Amino acid sequence: GTIIAPASTEQGSWKAFFDISTDGGKTFTKTAYVEAVDENGKEVQMIQPTIWESDEGIHAMFRTKSGYIYRSDSFDGGYTWSKAYSTGVYNNNSGIDCVMTDNGWLWLAYNPIRTSGIRNKLSLAVSKDNGKTWEDVTVLESTPINIFSEFSYPAIIADGNELFITYTYNRVQIKYAFIEFEG
Repeated sequence: GTIIAPASTEQGSWKAFFDISTDGGKTFTKTAYVEAVDENGKEVQMIQPTIWESDEGIHAMFRTKSGYIYRSDSFDGGYTWSKAYSTGVYNNNSGIDCVMTDNGWLWLAYNPIRTSGIRNKLSLAVSKDNGKTWEDVTVLESTPINIFSEFSYPAIIADGNELFITYTYNRVQIKYAFIEFEG
């Protein structure tokens, strides 16, 4: 019965948090901001969390300005979150989305580019160990010659062994991809 809504603010520096409701969405309580620092001790600005639940707890990944996707974990139902840490997966300051399928695999739609602002490639990756390691599965869109093309803001949902993905196509259209997998 608990609802956990990923949230963030871009007022001043980017900060992510979660809104939690235990009364069916009538009221929400805001958590503390999720903290993150890079390997040099500098604050990592992050927004737009995407979350999933596993046997280990509740987890979130974040869009950042650091060049990488960051992750945080909660072991008390989403009320407190670990200091976020780099996943080692490139992020070019673009939106990401993930979904866990019935078999426990975690699927990630993202731009696998480290250079901020370039979004000319959109990929799908899978993790079979709850987001600890990632394997690229397919490239959804790519135009390596035209760095001004943009494929971004993916949204992904799953039903059984089927994935449904939408994303912006050059900020003019919304594109849809259907993927069926075995596993």
